[in-house]
Amino acid sequence: MNEPTMLSAVQEIDYFGPVPGVDYDHLPDEPWNPLMENPRHHGWIGLLVSSIRNTMAATDALVTGNVPFVLNDGGPHLAPDVMVIPGARHRDFGRFNPVQATDVIPSFCLEVLSKRNSRAKMAARNRRLLGIGLTEVYMLDPRTTPEEVVRVTLVDGELVEQNALGVYIAAANITFGRVGDELGVCCPGGRMVTYDSDPFQWVQDETWRADQAELRADMLETARLDAERRVTELEARLREIGHETDSAS
Repeated sequence: MNEPTMLSAVQEIDYFGPVPGVDYDHLPDEPWNPLMENPRHHGWIGLLVSSIRNTMAATDALVTGNVPFVLNDGGPHLAPDVMVIPGARHRDFGRFNPVQATDVIPSFCLEVLSKRNSRAKMAARNRRLLGIGLTEVYMLDPRTTPEEVVRVTLVDGELVEQNALGVYIAAANITFGRVGDELGVCCPGGRMVTYDSDPFQWVQDETWRADQAELRADMLETARLDAERRVTELEARLREIGHETDSAS
């Protein structure tokens, strides 16, 4: 008797159309290819997406990562690790209804480099992104010591890489910098954050600071009211003394 087998993810899900072509040469026929290669790769993507969601909160931009984006050059889709798309905050799209470059164009794309993303591979991807209207794209390399982030532009048909530290990136409202030897992002929550930053600790710290400030304000207000009360009582007592003196005369 044959043992029952578990259905694959592809068999279990009811799709509404064909699987888009993929840009992952190590798994050319696999529609469910891995998007995160290791904890640091995943951690940087998560930190950047959550940080830029904070810095772009006052805009109508969608901030996301690893979401299929179909360029209008006829090639396979791309899925930048971090992407900002103006005017798309309330849109819903994904692997089986990917956004089309003819519809909207990202204002910011960043790739966290990993083992499978060779420089030649990234050069081809960056050239495609710069060819649809982006003026710059970014690459963060967590494999270097210290970690590096570069800005890539197209100048006279050639890709040019420049150190992006200290450069304000308006499309994501961030600036990369250093905290000691660590690469950091400024300024979600009004501070520089690094890979090892704890976002919940930020909230706890800010809550504590707010609570302490409120407590100090309450104490000052209580002291002010108490001082006013004592002055009022003293003025009343002085008036009483004055009346008693007048009566005695």
